[in-house]
Amino acid sequence: MLRRIAIISVILCLSLFAKAQDDAEDEEFDVVDSLLREYAAATSDTTRFRLCYEIGYESNDPDTVIKYSSIGVSLFDSKDSSRLAKLYGYWGWGFGKKTQYELAIEYSKKSAEISKSIGDIERYVFRSVNVSIYYQFVHNYQDMWRTLYDALQVAQQYADTVNMCYCYYNIADIYDDLGMKEQGIEVATKGFQLAQQSNNYKDMGMLASVLSMLNKLDGDVNDCRESINWARRALKYLDKIDNLDDDCLSKKINSYLQLIDGYLSLAELEKNDSFIDSAARYNCELEKSLEDYSNIQILVMDNKAMIKYAKRDYRGAEKLLNETLKYANDMDCYGYNIYIYNDLSKTYSKLGDYRNAIKYYELYRKEIEPISGTKAMMEAAAFQTRANVEVEQEAAEYEKRIAEMDLMEKKSHFRRMMTVSAIGFVALLVLVFFIWRILQHTRKGNADIASHNEEIKTQNEELEVEKVRLQEVNNKIRQSMRYARRIQMATVSSEAEIEELFPGALVYNKPCEIVSGDWYWTSRLGSKRILALGGSAKIGVPGALVSMMTVNALKDTIGQLSAMSMVSPSAILRTVQSKLPESARNNAAGVSLCVFGRGSVRFAGVNQNALLFKNGTPIIMGGDKPGDKFNTVSPGDAVMLYSTTTKRELVARNITPEILCETLYQKSPVEQKGAVEEFISQSEQKEDITIVSITI
Repeated sequence: MLRRIAIISVILCLSLFAKAQDDAEDEEFDVVDSLLREYAAATSDTTRFRLCYEIGYESNDPDTVIKYSSIGVSLFDSKDSSRLAKLYGYWGWGFGKKTQYELAIEYSKKSAEISKSIGDIERYVFRSVNVSIYYQFVHNYQDMWRTLYDALQVAQQYADTVNMCYCYYNIADIYDDLGMKEQGIEVATKGFQLAQQSNNYKDMGMLASVLSMLNKLDGDVNDCRESINWARRALKYLDKIDNLDDDCLSKKINSYLQLIDGYLSLAELEKNDSFIDSAARYNCELEKSLEDYSNIQILVMDNKAMIKYAKRDYRGAEKLLNETLKYANDMDCYGYNIYIYNDLSKTYSKLGDYRNAIKYYELYRKEIEPISGTKAMMEAAAFQTRANVEVEQEAAEYEKRIAEMDLMEKKSHFRRMMTVSAIGFVALLVLVFFIWRILQHTRKGNADIASHNEEIKTQNEELEVEKVRLQEVNNKIRQSMRYARRIQMATVSSEAEIEELFPGALVYNKPCEIVSGDWYWTSRLGSKRILALGGSAKIGVPGALVSMMTVNALKDTIGQLSAMSMVSPSAILRTVQSKLPESARNNAAGVSLCVFGRGSVRFAGVNQNALLFKNGTPIIMGGDKPGDKFNTVSPGDAVMLYSTTTKRELVARNITPEILCETLYQKSPVEQKGAVEEFISQSEQKEDITIVSITI
């Protein structure tokens, strides 16, 4: 049977929109008229900007929308970027309604770019899909496909399941229109699996409907049965939604059409007339679904004619098809004529009226040829764009492999350094034991002095020799500790590396002993910058060992991420904790982790807080709550991290970290380090102190 669902989808959406527009026309006129009067009386630019936005949202008149969207953009005060994005979107919509598609593309793309910059991924994807439609109208199929795949890539970066499903649905729908079955099923199946994971009935219903149409493309028995199964699943999911929007209603009706076409095809392929009754039953259900839309009753009439055709009542089918054609022309629904012509041609052929059969076939061919040419160009662009996307993915995979090799080299170097450190630590224990034995020997010698006065002079000389030896041992111990400190500092990021990623950053690290339990580390992952700070419950050598294991686990975890993935601080910290041995987890006092994106920061912590100064106002980002803390940031804002031992030291000095950080925020980056040093030098230090301040 003729595959006509794509044409019907377009006509159906337009009809549903027209009905909704007619019902709301009077109400919309009153609302817009009231807003226009309010705009005329407005005295401030802020009020005018708000009213321009509301007029663009409420009005369905393209000229009105274009006029006030333009005024609204000119009044933008650099505060509400979300409304600016929507105004550009309304502006593009107005030009789209006036078929000025180049301007529609220009302003819709600006809306999408602003939405992406402020992290509004849902609106970015929606506008990108609109832009792809406008590209289709101007026959720029290469950019049409590129825009759709770019939107999908952004949704994947943010792990936004709903918008990923929306992109998969639109891409698969176009593959269906082009008859590209394998590619369409691949994309639609990915989307359907994602929708199942989130139990989203709308997305499952929409994608199941597309899969039903795609499986019907070849028309053999197995494909017909698979198409019917997907159509039933689509209806099951869509029936669970209380209020169907136009897209869902369109797909629900398409699913009915797929069931009817599928059963009629099975009746023809398997020579089993019982399937015709199933088609008739679903056509009755479809008629009930369309009772409020008189112009779309053409679908039901055509299906009834084809049911008569399947029952070999060709004269009845011919009569009903001519009535359907007349009804479609009376309703000015000429888009349906293409498949009515084809059905009439087949019916007249069965009746032996070859003159009329040829007549309607020529009319059908005249309508279908422009569509076939357009499909060929869209299909070529689809293959080219998909090839480009695959090349980009291969390049990303190559970069990932290079990064993994680099990571393996760093791990090998780290293992060598850990081996050297372990040997040094064992040597340190031996020296301590040796010192203890020396002290024991010294105490015994003192006891002997009391009982052997004659040997005092000799023993004093021996003690002097031992004193010199102890000094040498002490110097060696301190040298080992200083070397251990150099190893520890090689593990964490240097101040130069932090300054490179975060210009003007304050890095203050002052151990209580030579080595420290505190640490800080930074890295770049694609366009994201990562900053971590942690500490140990112990100071000195034990704390240093715990900190080195923690940093190693963090580097290993970050190294396994790709630049395209969504980076979740809380997920990273959970992975780091799972990699640490139990003894290290028990002695790790706390960890703070920030991921800086474009205009945003994500934070998570374990037993540690951080401070965000946003427009001068301090915001405590709690590390005792599960999940990520997301905040937008702008130039001049600051993020300050401090270790748990720093908090203990400050509390012992009768000051909270929040007060100290607020004092530092009011100073320039050059003055901050001197201010911390001056405050710490006022009394004896008993804990490791580490503070990192980043100014956006």
